[in-house]
Amino acid sequence: MELRHAGGLSALLLATLLLCGLTTHFLWLDTSALPDEMARLSFHVQHHGAFRTFALALYVVYGILQAILSLALWRHLGLHAPDRSLVATSFGLMWSILLVGSGLVFMVGLDAVARLATTDPQAALPLLRTVEVVHEGLGCSLEIPGGLWFSLTGWTFLASPRPPRILAWSAVAIGVAGVLSAFPPLYVPAVGAFALGSIPVLARTGFVLLGRGSASS
Repeated sequence: MELRHAGGLSALLLATLLLCGLTTHFLWLDTSALPDEMARLSFHVQHHGAFRTFALALYVVYGILQAILSLALWRHLGLHAPDRSLVATSFGLMWSILLVGSGLVFMVGLDAVARLATTDPQAALPLLRTVEVVHEGLGCSLEIPGGLWFSLTGWTFLASPRPPRILAWSAVAIGVAGVLSAFPPLYVPAVGAFALGSIPVLARTGFVLLGRGSASS
């Protein structure tokens, strides 16, 4: 399989993973409404397997697919905009590494929390908080690396001879939303726009790489 086609399939899988992940999180694994930290700890332990699977899919597998997509776009767009493509790819690979690391930390950390909670729930609480902070920090709760990758990728698409302009400007827009998540007053709407907007942009990118859309060849 050519790298371009592998990247196209990766983009479609990323869109699917993100859609399924967001649905699973909000319908099942969201802990924001739980009354206290002990209830949150109990929920994590009770749904240990589900959280572990979630981290594996939405961070480890997602990060691996993100690396493939970043390299495919570098190969696909680098002919017409080599410098832009290289910078965009560097942020894509950086984001990929952070996502994989975040998922592995969460999986191993949650295993330790579940073991400790069976004997000393009070000691498991600060461990869970630590695991979550490290996981969210590495996993880009502030969507700066991902936002920069989307924006730079959209900018690179615009340099191609027949750019998919709607795709390019959509990527730039959601990338800006990702970067704006660094500002606390804008965090919730920015992350929401980034996450939801990523799905159609990734899907459209997949079709372009698979040869079903207008872009550079």
